[in-house]
Amino acid sequence: MVQFTISLPEPLRDYVNAQIDDGRSASVDEFLRGLIQADREEQERFDQWTRDPRVEQLVREGFASGDAGPMTDDDWESLTRPFHEQVKRDASTES
Repeated sequence: MVQFTISLPEPLRDYVNAQIDDGRSASVDEFLRGLIQADREEQERFDQWTRDPRVEQLVREGFASGDAGPMTDDDWESLTRPFHEQVKRDASTES
């Protein structure tokens, strides 16, 4: 295993130490490995998504469809409604 040293501003050091004190990680090393692994996995998902030909086709169709115009309050409500409904369902199953 390779070892290296990093410098953190005090607020970040305090945050990392708090995560360890709260039991989220056993050590600074474990905490940082977890962050790096999570970032790596996220990057891999993003890379897979951006290489998906269906995504490229959808983006092209979106650009070709022209200006969407301004979003109205009703537009935003219709977009967020499914999310809010799911949150309510999740909350009712936790009770």
